[in-house]
Amino acid sequence: MEEIWKPIEGYEGRYEISSHGRVKSFAIDKNVGRLLHPVKTNLGYLTVRLYKGKGDSDWFPVHRLVAKAFLENPSNYPEINHKDEVKDHNWIDNLEWCDRTYNINYGTRIQRVSESHINNEYLSRKVYSIDESGKVENYDSIGEAERQTGFSHSNIVRTLKGRTSHCG
Repeated sequence: MEEIWKPIEGYEGRYEISSHGRVKSFAIDKNVGRLLHPVKTNLGYLTVRLYKGKGDSDWFPVHRLVAKAFLENPSNYPEINHKDEVKDHNWIDNLEWCDRTYNINYGTRIQRVSESHINNEYLSRKVYSIDESGKVENYDSIGEAERQTGFSHSNIVRTLKGRTSHCG
């Protein structure tokens, strides 16, 4: 697909965004422009810093710049979904406007989060409880202890970390 460039709203004449998710600055070279190198956030999204004037700058997620420039949003959705679920793939064919519910339930996200919890040594560690009579109960995970005892996950974790002496 051919790469198309459009001015970034509010930064016309200074920056352009491409249909492939690349950002160009015209601050130094007014004719050709210079590609910016995006920074990856701790959440995995690519961001760029855009300047309006001396010291006046803001960081913008690249996928949001692409969506605003190239994708219509007739339903006025607030979020953007990456169809292939790769957060730094910001070309227009991979993005779509959506609402929060659609975004968090899209694709394999729930399965990936679940697997990350299963494989997380802290979250899946075995726990035990001792009631007032001295009876010991064993649980395969914090989640199982929560389900079987009715005590909240956060209270169980606080007790495991030694912040409280008992859960309930």
